[in-house]
Amino acid sequence: MKFKELREKFSLTEMKTFDQLYKGPPKKSQLLEDVQQMNKQWKNTKTKDGPYGGINDITIRFSAPPTGNVIEPDPRFKSLYPDGEIESDYKLGIKHAKDMLKVAQRLSSREPYKSAFDKPSMIDDPIQIYIGHQYKGDYNKDPKYKVDITPIIEEIAKISHRKEPAANARMKDMSGFYGGMSESIVYERAITEGKNLEIVIDWDYGDPRDYAAEWQDQGVYLQDWSKKDFEITLHGEDKALESWLINDYGMDKKEVKLVLRKGKKIR
Repeated sequence: MKFKELREKFSLTEMKTFDQLYKGPPKKSQLLEDVQQMNKQWKNTKTKDGPYGGINDITIRFSAPPTGNVIEPDPRFKSLYPDGEIESDYKLGIKHAKDMLKVAQRLSSREPYKSAFDKPSMIDDPIQIYIGHQYKGDYNKDPKYKVDITPIIEEIAKISHRKEPAANARMKDMSGFYGGMSESIVYERAITEGKNLEIVIDWDYGDPRDYAAEWQDQGVYLQDWSKKDFEITLHGEDKALESWLINDYGMDKKEVKLVLRKGKKIR
């Protein structure tokens, strides 16, 4: 998505139909692919703390499915939706997430999960559920926390895609563990490896979560969205951020250098 091109379109052309704009739900569960990709990446990695043990912490985010209608966008976002905006059914998205929360709570209510994790929780904005724990100690001293929740996530991924594929369940963030290594260290290695800068930029183009998966493919990771301040926080390698800011966001090179210079280093 080239935002510099969208900025050049300020007036709404004749709106297209829903069938013309909507590409359809994903054919396969992207959450399931997220989980399988992470486990495949780390299963053969060994450290002084032991082999990779699995996933113990995940936030799953859901999209609001479309209503089937095309609406005229907010005047501020006309440049982003020149052909009309697909209306989202947030009530249906929240209802679906609540259904998946019940599934997560049911699956987590039995051992060994029950002793290791708090009850899965949910928030409505953004629509997401959390499963896992924030334990940061020594897993060898507290082995009850060495529990892989991959089976729970995979079951949720399959049920979610079967019931409401347009809700497009995805991993927002995820972490795992190696033997006795603390979760916080694994989180940095598994999720933020190479993403060594945090930047904040202006954002006035609708819901950035709609583009987060596409940006992630370019090495740019959405971390936060402030609706009040019209700003988003991004993580990424300096080169990936530079390329995205120039080619997609539309900044000139001088502006990009300034933004990156002000960026916060992440380890």
